[in-house]
Amino acid sequence: MNYFLVFLLAVLPALSWAQAKIQFQTLRYNEDYSQLIEKNTWFEKMKNITFGEFRLNFGGDLRTSEEWMAHTDFGQGTNNSDGYFLVRYQMHMDLHAPSDVRVFAQLKYSAIASKEGPLSPTDRDEGDLHQLFLDKVWNLADEEALIARLGRQETVLGSGLLVGIREGPNSRLSFDSFKMNWGRKKEYSWELFAGRPVDILPWGFDNETSSNILLASLYGDSLRKTPDYQSDVYFIYYKNDANTFQGTNGKEERYTFGTRFKTTFPEFISETDFMVQFGRFAGKDIWAYGFASQMRAPFIGNLDGNLQLSGFSGDEDSTDNQLNTFNALFPKGQYYGYSAEIGHPNLIAVQPGILWKIQPNLKWLNQIGYFWRQNVHDGVYKGNGLLLRPAGGNDQSEIAGQYNTIVEWKTDTQLTLILEYNHIFPGSFLRETGPSEAVSFTALRAYMYF
Repeated sequence: MNYFLVFLLAVLPALSWAQAKIQFQTLRYNEDYSQLIEKNTWFEKMKNITFGEFRLNFGGDLRTSEEWMAHTDFGQGTNNSDGYFLVRYQMHMDLHAPSDVRVFAQLKYSAIASKEGPLSPTDRDEGDLHQLFLDKVWNLADEEALIARLGRQETVLGSGLLVGIREGPNSRLSFDSFKMNWGRKKEYSWELFAGRPVDILPWGFDNETSSNILLASLYGDSLRKTPDYQSDVYFIYYKNDANTFQGTNGKEERYTFGTRFKTTFPEFISETDFMVQFGRFAGKDIWAYGFASQMRAPFIGNLDGNLQLSGFSGDEDSTDNQLNTFNALFPKGQYYGYSAEIGHPNLIAVQPGILWKIQPNLKWLNQIGYFWRQNVHDGVYKGNGLLLRPAGGNDQSEIAGQYNTIVEWKTDTQLTLILEYNHIFPGSFLRETGPSEAVSFTALRAYMYF
């Protein structure tokens, strides 16, 4: 924990305890400081700097994570129970020019210390251009607007279930891409996106645009909307010239149609996605499906009941002419816990939990999980979509059980502290087909924004 304490001692003097009037966002380019006139804190003074018709914002964020991982991949991987330390820095500039033209640029640095065994590609990126784009806004009639954006950028589709920013790992995801958005603010929008992901390389300014993967999407946001209900629709095209399923390598072209429903009733909040996929992979037809739902409702006092349900198809027969394994594309790898030991493909998951809202800025989640293979003829997949354990050896569907607890404390506008413990007990399929040690994962994270 020495690294973590050093970080806290370094950033605490920089924190401003004065009342800030701004809220930082996950996608920093969505922050709007055009109405920020009175500036009380040092980081507010970095926003809405005007010179002539130009406006300039500076900002950044730091994330540190001290992690302990026992029996990675249920004993197949390296044991990092002694702990390792991750750190990520991001700095950005947001320049607004006349005629509603904008340039946004963001640099990043990611490093790791004390980790045993091979590093993940996202563990280290010692300086690179994470985002750089130009966009233009056209204000139309009836308060509608058209926005066109070109360059390297982060993007999220809906809740980020299939295309997100990869917040869990040490390096976030960006695309060299084009985006166009048309709609009315806070009411509805259509967004067209096309691009290639940026491949992370470990040294300075060496990241590359992927030559194998292409992603394109059309997302309709809030097409039906009431104060308590919202529905979205989306279409995603994914091409990978060198993918692997069930030991077969080949070119994949996959189409995903999905719908997302969101409710915000005072006594019930939910988000649910339904998806179907089709296409071609290595001469096979693709037919796959999935759903994911998160629900929360008041329970007793400051306690909320949580329920997370998921189901994603697996392959029925690796020797036939059809592939049924769901491709989660660019998912939230930590969807089932920050250890990311279990991922969407070929999965049925039930995760009930209790959220205790101790204070407005302090909450504690306790959750248990049960995981099964959707199809016993397909294997078990990790959070990044890679195969963890191939099919064969038995016809058991039980993958694992899990206990997960997370405490989150937002000390002020700038600093958030998160403590998570994740313990996964191997089920009958894993116990009978190879290493089956219980996975134990602990993380202590700090986020600082300015």
